[in-house]
Formats: sequence, structure tokens, C-alpha cells
Amino acid sequence: MFSSACKGGISIATLNADTASFWTRNLRDHALFVYDTLSPQEESERQRALYYLRWFDARLKEGSTASTDTLASGAESLRVFLLHLLRRQLTEGLSMLLTPTYLSHTVSESEEALRVLGSGPSRSSLDPQLRSHLLWLPILAGDAFVIQGALDEIEKELIRLYIGHAHRFEETYAYAVELAGFLRTGLTDFPAMDRFRDMVRREISAFLLSLRELERLEAGNLVLDKLPLVFVEHVRREAEFYLGTLG
Repeated sequence: MFSSACKGGISIATLNADTASFWTRNLRDHALFVYDTLSPQEESERQRALYYLRWFDARLKEGSTASTDTLASGAESLRVFLLHLLRRQLTEGLSMLLTPTYLSHTVSESEEALRVLGSGPSRSSLDPQLRSHLLWLPILAGDAFVIQGALDEIEKELIRLYIGHAHRFEETYAYAVELAGFLRTGLTDFPAMDRFRDMVRREISAFLLSLRELERLEAGNLVLDKLPLVFVEHVRREAEFYLGTLG
């Protein structure tokens, strides 16, 4: 489906190993979620998703011996596939449980993986931390909405908790969009920016606490929902990675 040959690509060891592992697992999970949520009527698309799932599983087993060129080729091919699915959803209807917004977020994450791997646009004019905010805040808001939507209606407390997280992430994203405009002044650090960073750290930390508790409940079958544990683990890793980009 695409070439995974290492044509002079640098070793993953040259890139931060934890970063490479995160993106490999992250993209692998996206292939899994696509595979699991496509209808059996979409068998050809399911087989393509299964291909990517197995491909990224193989890269995880290779660990640091894989090259960035190899991972970038997989990330780009997955990005094209996800855009294909999104296009079908928007124009002809695709029998799939994932929403167009969720699929769009997976495309954004594939593009960020490509940037990290050196195969995407650098967008160097944007402050790195602010770029991270603009990527992850809407993604985590969407993840929180997915979680609350998968909870049984009698889990009122948890539903309120995750709706609250979603709304706060959305509000913080709106703040970040305006901050991006302020950077045209040439400033990269000012009091409101410092306050914003503290707001984000507090919200992510609170979100992580709730996710770890939800993981515990899921592992013990103590919560009523239709949410797979692997999804909660995936969101928790995303939130941890995002927090790590803030220093």
C-alpha cells in the first residue's frame, strides 16, 4: 500500500524515543477505532483500516530500530486514508460510528505526527506551545464529549464531569485562538499568556485525574457505559503528552 523502506532515514533513537513511541501508538489506535466503528457493510474500508492497524503494531514491535522515514510514510498514508473516509462521510454517507469532527481530528494528529517526524510543514512562525494548544484543546474537548456520550444515562455525575471538561477545553481553545493573534505584536510572553498556561495545566491535570479514575472503574467493570477501556487509555496518553509539551 505504501513503501516502508528505510531510505537513509534517521533512527528513532535520534528522535526522542518516547515521542516516537507516542505517535506510533497514537496512529495505531486511530486505525483500531476506524476498524471497530466501520459497519460490516464497509468491508473494503475495514480491511484497509486493519492493514494500518497491523502495520503500526509491527512498528511498535520494532521500537527504536524503525526509521523516521518509515514512520512518516505510514503516517502520510494513514492521513490520506482518513481524509478519504471523511470525504465519503461528507458527500455520500459512510456507515461508521465515528463523527466527521472526530475523523477530522485524527487527520490533524496525523499531520502533527508528520511535522514531528520532519515530513510536514514546520509552521515555525507560531509559538511551539501555542501550536500545541491549538492542536490538542479541541481534540481533548471532543474526546471528553465522546466519553460522556458513551456513558449510561444513569451515570449522571460522570456525565456532568466530562461535559464540564469538554466545555472548559472549548473555552480555553477560544482563548488560545485570540492569543495567536496577539503574537503578531512580536511578543511571545506576557502576563495573560502566563495565566493562560496555568489555566491549561490545571485543566489538563484535573482531566487526567478523572481519566485515571475512569480507567480504574472500567478495569473493574464498575461503571455503566459502552466505552472500551482502550479508548480511555488513548485519551489519557494524549492528555499526558499534551501536558508534557508545556514544560
